[in-house]
Amino acid sequence: MKNLLICTIVIVLGGCDLFVSKVVNNHGTYENLLALDEFAADVEKGQNAELRFIEYGVEGQEGVRKLKYNKDSGINVHFSVDGEEISTYMCEGIKIDADDFAKRYILTNCSGRGDQELLVLYAK
Repeated sequence: MKNLLICTIVIVLGGCDLFVSKVVNNHGTYENLLALDEFAADVEKGQNAELRFIEYGVEGQEGVRKLKYNKDSGINVHFSVDGEEISTYMCEGIKIDADDFAKRYILTNCSGRGDQELLVLYAK
């Protein structure tokens, strides 16, 4: 019984990220882009939302942007590479700009950074 309780606690506390949507960029091959559109829609509606945007470098480094939106404070961005935190900053929102050539996901009015392009998808 004690082991069951410990397992339950570990799953609940350690598994919080299990339900956070992830977008993965593996050298230009994207997985789960719909999650990025859903995150932007939730922000637009003022609903709390979380997203992990994961990119892999040429030498296999894992860059992760953890985006957490709260309507009272905006989007909190934590950026890390291979688990080491690089920076943390706040953005007011996210917008999607699309034209015939590209679709851009832009974090807006970021603290000390202005607007930040999160992702650009070029038309084929």
